[in-house]
Amino acid sequence: MKIITYNDNDINANTYLIINNDEAIIIDPANDLTMIKKELASIKLVGIFLTHGHYDHFRKLEETLSLNDNIKVYMHKDTISKLKDPNKSCAKFFGITEGLNIDEDKIIKVYDNEIIKIIGLDIKILALPGHTSCSVGYLISDNLFIGDVIFNYGIGRYDLPSSSYKDTINTLIKVSKLNQNLHIYPGHDNDFILKDGNYLDYINK
Repeated sequence: MKIITYNDNDINANTYLIINNDEAIIIDPANDLTMIKKELASIKLVGIFLTHGHYDHFRKLEETLSLNDNIKVYMHKDTISKLKDPNKSCAKFFGITEGLNIDEDKIIKVYDNEIIKIIGLDIKILALPGHTSCSVGYLISDNLFIGDVIFNYGIGRYDLPSSSYKDTINTLIKVSKLNQNLHIYPGHDNDFILKDGNYLDYINK
C-alpha cells in the first residue's frame, strides 16, 4: 500500500491518495487534480471517501468524480445534506453560495464498525461525531484517516453547524481506546503518531 499526501491550497486541507494493486482511492478531494492525475495515469481510481461534509474537504469532489464514470463516493448519511447546503457545509465561509448537485446513485453510505473491502484493503469505518455529526474515520491497518477530529496540535472545532462538545469528548474517549501508535492522517497539517499526551488532556477540560 502506498499513501500520498497532497496539500497545495491556502486552506491547508489534505487530500490522500491510497494505491494498492494498481487501483486507488482518494480520501477528501480538496486539492488540485493536476499532480493526482499524473499519478493515476496507469492506475484506476475506484472510490472517493469523505471524512465529513465541510466544503474545504470536498471542494474538488465533482471534478474528481468526472475522472471515471464508475467511481463511487463513500460518506456518512448526514454528509449528503451538507453537500447540498452551503450553510451546513460552511461553504459560505469560502464565498460559495450554491450546494453540489451530486448523483445520489454514486453515493455509498458508511456505518460505524462497517468494514469496506476495496482495492485489496479492509477499511474499517469509525463514526467520530463532534466536529460535525457526520465525521468518520477510515482505519486501514495501523493508519487512521481522521478528518478534523484531532490534529498533531489539538482537536477540531466544535462550534460549527451540527458540531457538539459532548460528542467531541465521547469521540476523544473512543479514539483513546484504539491501539496506540496509530499513524494519524488528519484533515489539515502534518500526519503524526498517536501517543498518550497528543490530545487526551482535552478530555478533562
